[in-house]
Amino acid sequence: MSRIKTAVVMLIITATVCTVQYLYVAKTVAEFTGILDEVQTEYADDNKSEALKIAENADRLWKKRIKYVDIFLFHDYVDNISYNLLQVSKYVEYEEDASLYVTCDITKKQLKSLTDSEKPLVENIL
Repeated sequence: MSRIKTAVVMLIITATVCTVQYLYVAKTVAEFTGILDEVQTEYADDNKSEALKIAENADRLWKKRIKYVDIFLFHDYVDNISYNLLQVSKYVEYEEDASLYVTCDITKKQLKSLTDSEKPLVENIL
């Protein structure tokens, strides 16, 4: 009977950790997707200095969050997003319109892919 209790406790702990991890990643993805949308909006409204400020802040914030996100996810995905966020601020700074929009869209898709890969679906488990 103690083995069953131990197994149930371990199952509950595992489910709790997985749920917390998924919620943290989903919250982070939603936050950074919103930030990238804000950068695109400010840039399109010809408020480039505000867009640059937001993009640089996003890069700094991502560097703080990367410590925790890296624990849960594949490092390559996180590194690619880090690289793209750095590029976004440079594209705003040098007014590279097309590159900015493409990089923002790519980064948003990469972020969405993070949450999609963390969902408890059959294709993600197998």
